[in-house]
Amino acid sequence: MHSVIKTPDSLMWLTQLKNRDEYTSQHSMNVCVLSVALGRYIGLPEKELQDLGLCGMLHDMGKILIPDKVLNKPGKLTGKEVKIMKYHTVLGLKILKKSKGRVPLSVIDTAYSHHERVDGKGYHRGVGQEKITRETRIVAIADMYDALTSDRVYRKGCSHLEAIDIMNNMSGKHLDYALMLKFIECLSVYPPGSIVQLTNDEIAIVIEVNQDEKLRPKVIILLGADKQSKKEKIVNLAEREKDVGGETYTIKCTVRAVDYDIDIMKFYNSGVLQKGFSSL
Repeated sequence: MHSVIKTPDSLMWLTQLKNRDEYTSQHSMNVCVLSVALGRYIGLPEKELQDLGLCGMLHDMGKILIPDKVLNKPGKLTGKEVKIMKYHTVLGLKILKKSKGRVPLSVIDTAYSHHERVDGKGYHRGVGQEKITRETRIVAIADMYDALTSDRVYRKGCSHLEAIDIMNNMSGKHLDYALMLKFIECLSVYPPGSIVQLTNDEIAIVIEVNQDEKLRPKVIILLGADKQSKKEKIVNLAEREKDVGGETYTIKCTVRAVDYDIDIMKFYNSGVLQKGFSSL
């Protein structure tokens, strides 16, 4: 918010983007949050974090001018449509330049360059890592992660671990290798908000990462082994608490909230997640 107050044009652009396309607006806010989280993890000072947040928030600004039939097409894009979609980086550059000094140059550059690749095979300039700013390389990682894990009209989103695996294979070619490693460390194996299945088949939501034991976070159990709602229970897996069967609570795998009809916002609004955080 401090960053928006200092750069009021950013709020105007984001509002226009929200009016144009709800998904892109939400995606932009997600990229903002993920970028700042990574920037904070690697120790960037507050001023740089503010600019980085704006870079994430406005990186897809050019999509406001992409025709809806291309932007939200449910099927595969044609060659011509791919060219139109790729042009959103150029449009973002042109749009943000209209702010005439009221938006940081780093934000404008990120809007134009976030689809460049560290191996020089991206677009539109085709430059390598040395010509891509750190802000842009961070936003590129956050952008890809949120795109992979989000549901779209043409496909379901990947799980956290699936997305990390895909991105890890692209590091050093598409994505900055060192920053990708830090991003994995930053989010952990089971980041807060992940839905997980325990070895006793109960379903839980992760609310806190245990830094010393990242495979054993703090969770709130939401569904029983029969996948029916049960009284929520907070369990710190690092404490090796045992379930009713005498087995230690352990995560078996991540699952998708939609597959178990879990509405994370419902739990948030009911105070369940706040209760979990207040116990930290």
